[in-house]
Amino acid sequence: MKCLFTDLDGTFLNDEKLVPEKNRKAVEKMLEAGHKVIIATGRALPSAIAQATRLGLNKQGCYCIAYNGAQVYDLGAGKSLYHKTVPVECAREAYHICKQAGLHIQTYDDEQVLTPYDDDEVVEYCRRVAMTYRVIPEVFETLKEAPSKVLVIDFADTGKLCRVQEEINRMGGNLIDTYFSCPELLEIVGHGVSKGEALEFLCNYLNVALEDTIGCGDAENDISMIERAGIGVCMCNGDPKVKERADYITTLNNNQGGVAEVIDRFILEA
Repeated sequence: MKCLFTDLDGTFLNDEKLVPEKNRKAVEKMLEAGHKVIIATGRALPSAIAQATRLGLNKQGCYCIAYNGAQVYDLGAGKSLYHKTVPVECAREAYHICKQAGLHIQTYDDEQVLTPYDDDEVVEYCRRVAMTYRVIPEVFETLKEAPSKVLVIDFADTGKLCRVQEEINRMGGNLIDTYFSCPELLEIVGHGVSKGEALEFLCNYLNVALEDTIGCGDAENDISMIERAGIGVCMCNGDPKVKERADYITTLNNNQGGVAEVIDRFILEA
């Protein structure tokens, strides 16, 4: 049995956030042959579950990784297997830093995006990931539970995000980690949280050898997964820094069905 761990945006999904038909058919063949497909995304858990459901990956024995590895979820049983969070005080301090910089910041509950701002950033983000949002002006000041993830968004000025990342890293010390899931999205997670760590946890849980795994991604937040997997794959449309870490670079991009290329080459033909 092989396990395919695949990112969604820029990898399994096309630029319109839809599943190319090649990918859909390849996944069906892979499942019929007794292999496993695990969605590993920076998206919130509700968005990951919705995408898994559309692909028929919500049955017994199906799993997903959400929030960049902060949560591993058993889709068939409907329960969390692994969950790490951002310390409340770090989330609050990140909010103050972003407020001063004039940047959008948000977090999540079990169903929605939560943000102090009703702005273009949250509208566009929710359109992309098919989620709803709720505006709570004091959401970061009144956090009662540590969040799975905090996200900073700037669809216009990635240079500003890089500057804020440095300040947030200094503030968080060894309590948080930050990285980009795309140039417009800065992810803040608990220290040690990564897709690679979640991949290894799930492999141990399922008693699957790492050499029987394939990790597909395109962005900085996929590097840990690509490095931990038996075969690490970067999409040809991926970040050059990610390509340097990959064992294989696809010839087809995310719009053309690059994940299907990987399934055919390393799973079905093998």
